[in-house]
Amino acid sequence: MKKSTIITLTLVTALGVGGAAVAGPWGGGPGCGRGVERVVSALDLNEKQEDLAYDIAKDLGKRRRALKEASLPDLGAVITELEQPNPNAGKLHDLADAKLEAIAGLVHHTIDRVLELHATMSGEQRANAVKKLRRIEEYARE
Repeated sequence: MKKSTIITLTLVTALGVGGAAVAGPWGGGPGCGRGVERVVSALDLNEKQEDLAYDIAKDLGKRRRALKEASLPDLGAVITELEQPNPNAGKLHDLADAKLEAIAGLVHHTIDRVLELHATMSGEQRANAVKKLRRIEEYARE
């Protein structure tokens, strides 16, 4: 996978933190990638920033896959519980709470990693990113 594609995927994930309402639980909605691609191009990252973004993308991808894999047994437990004539609501709520806690952990880690990249950006890069993000936000609200 090309670095630019991986960097774009990183920012899709990161922007999903702010745009979770329109992005869905595991990624961007239709057309989201194209908007983020425009944000990436507006940033004009230098080589060091691209390398950092690449490392962040790899880390976040690994963590997302691990969370997904860890969730499969929980899905089986939910299905098993729903097979019962009287499912245990407490057990189902506990499974949901554990899943939400794991997702929150990933979101917080994502924020920390994105802030790591943000700290390397110039004022102009941040201004360009915010300008493009505001356009994406306006589009999402339409």
